[in-house]
Amino acid sequence: QLGDAPQLVLELQLLAERAPPREVPRVQQLLGEVQRLELLVSSTLMLGAEQPLESAPVDLAELVADVLDLMQPSLEHRGIVVERAHVEMPPVTADRTRLRQALLNLVVNAADAMPRGGRLRVCTEVEAAARRALLAVEDSGPGVSDELRARLRTDSVSTKPFGLGLGLVVCRDVAAAHGGELSIERSVALGGARFVVALPLQ
Repeated sequence: QLGDAPQLVLELQLLAERAPPREVPRVQQLLGEVQRLELLVSSTLMLGAEQPLESAPVDLAELVADVLDLMQPSLEHRGIVVERAHVEMPPVTADRTRLRQALLNLVVNAADAMPRGGRLRVCTEVEAAARRALLAVEDSGPGVSDELRARLRTDSVSTKPFGLGLGLVVCRDVAAAHGGELSIERSVALGGARFVVALPLQ
C-alpha cells in the first residue's frame, strides 16, 4: 500500500546503517527503488486532480541532483552512464514536489528506453529570447517516431505494454500548470529522444 511506503523507507534506511559493508549497495538500491515507486504512484494519482500549485523558488540544478542521486543505483544497475550539464540561472518559481515528479518520470522513461544500457543526459538551459528555463532529459535509445510524437499529445498514449503513458501525461500537465510546455525532439548529442520541459522565468 502507498501509505506503508514511508515506513518501509525508514526501515530500509535503518537496515543500511546496520548491514555489513558488502550488503549496503543492495540495500541502498532497494531504498532507491521504493522511493522511486512511491513518487511514480503519487504522480499518477495527480491526474485529473485539481491541486493548487505550492509555488516557491526552485534551483533546477539542485532539483536535478536530487532526482539523479535517487536514481543512481538503479541506473548503474542497468548500465546507464549519466551526464549532467547546467548553466547559471536564477531560480524558477514552481511547485518543487510536482516538478520533481515530472523530472523523475522523464528519467525513468529514458532509462526504460535503454534496457541494455546507454547514456542519459540531464541539462538545464536558458532560452533568453523567450525568457524560459529549459529542463531537458535525453538518451541514446531508439528515439521517438513522428507518429508517436503526435500520439504523445493524447492522454491514452503508451510505448509500454499495458501502460497508458501516464508518466508523460503527468509531465505535460505539470509543465502546463506552470505556464510552460513539454516538447519532444531528437537528441543531437546522443541520438535518441530529448524531452524538454520549458518553464517561464520571472
